[in-house]
Amino acid sequence: MVQGVVTLPMGVSRHANASAPYVAGPENALLAAVLVDLLSTTEQKTTSRVPSPLVLLGPTGSGKSHLSRGLADHFRIVFGGDRVLLTTASDYRRDYAGALDGDSIDAWQRKLRSLDLFVIEDIDHLTTRVAVQDELTATLDALESRGSRVIVTSALPPAHLEGWSPELASRLSGGLTLEIAPLSPAARAAFIEQLLARCGWSPTPSIVESIASHGGNEPATVARRVATVNQRFSGGHGATLTEINRLLNEQIAAKAPALADMLRVVARYYGVTQRQITSASRQQEVVQARAMVIVLARQLTSLSYDQIGRRLGGRDHTTILHHHRKIESRLPTDVALRSALADLRRLVQT
Repeated sequence: MVQGVVTLPMGVSRHANASAPYVAGPENALLAAVLVDLLSTTEQKTTSRVPSPLVLLGPTGSGKSHLSRGLADHFRIVFGGDRVLLTTASDYRRDYAGALDGDSIDAWQRKLRSLDLFVIEDIDHLTTRVAVQDELTATLDALESRGSRVIVTSALPPAHLEGWSPELASRLSGGLTLEIAPLSPAARAAFIEQLLARCGWSPTPSIVESIASHGGNEPATVARRVATVNQRFSGGHGATLTEINRLLNEQIAAKAPALADMLRVVARYYGVTQRQITSASRQQEVVQARAMVIVLARQLTSLSYDQIGRRLGGRDHTTILHHHRKIESRLPTDVALRSALADLRRLVQT
C-alpha cells in the first residue's frame, strides 16, 4: 500500500456482505482517523469519541453516499438491520407526510427514535416547511438522549443552508462536520487497485495509472470507469494497456463537451474574455481561468497536453502539464478551488 494511504473496510471485513472499502490518502487523514475510531468502537460496542451528528460534506460524486451507506452496513452487521435506518431528506419528508395522513405518526416516531444509527443523506434538500424541520429536530434530540449515532451528508455546511430553523441548524452544527477532499493521485490509484482486485484482476501499475488518468477523480466516477473496463475485459482477460486506453478514450469522447464550450463557461465564470485566456496575459484571474480550462479538459475529454496547448494559444505540453499539476496539488486543501471546479464541471456538463 502507498505510504499515507489508509484502506477502511465499510462493514466488518469477515462478513461477505461488507461494502466496498473506502480509500483515504493524506488529504483525508482526519476523516480516516474519525472513521477508524467509529468503526472500531462500534464493533466493540464501546463509546466512540466522535461527536454526533457526524456531517459529511462534499459535492455530488465526492463519496458521501459511499461512506454513509458503508457505515450503515457496518452498523447493521453489528446491531441488526432493524436498529439502523438510512434515508434521504426527500424520503424523510415523504414518510413524515405519509405517517400523518395514515394516522400512524406515533408509531413512526417511536421507530425512528429507538434507532442505534440514523443516516440521512442530502440534508441540504430538506424542505423548508417548519413542521418537517421541527419533527427532525425532535428526532435528533431523542436520539442524542439515548446515545444513538446520527450521520448526515450535505453539499453545504448546515450553517450555510437557507430557510432552516435555528434549532435544526444548531443541532447539526453541534456535532462534527468533515469535508471530503478529492482523492489524491496515490489514493485514486489505491482505490482502483482495490476495485480491480475485487473483480479478480492483478493489474500492472501502468494499467492502474491509465485508468486513473482518464477523467475525474471523484470515487463514483472512478468506480464507473473501473466497471467499464471490467465489463469489457472481465477479470483482466485479454486486457492490454493499448486496448484499455482506446476504450476509455472512446468513452470520454462520446460524452466530452467541446473545448470551446469550456472556454466560454470559464471565461464568464471568472469575468475575463476567451481571448485573454488564450493570450500571453499573466493577470492572476486570467492565469487561474486558463488553468481551470486545462483541468476541465483533462478531466472531461481525451485531449492530450499537446492538443490542449495548441488550442490555448500554441502553448507547449510542459506548460500545460505544469498548470494541471499545480491545480491538482492545491485541490486537497483549497476549499474555494474545489467549489469552483465543481461549479464549472456542472456548468460545462449542463
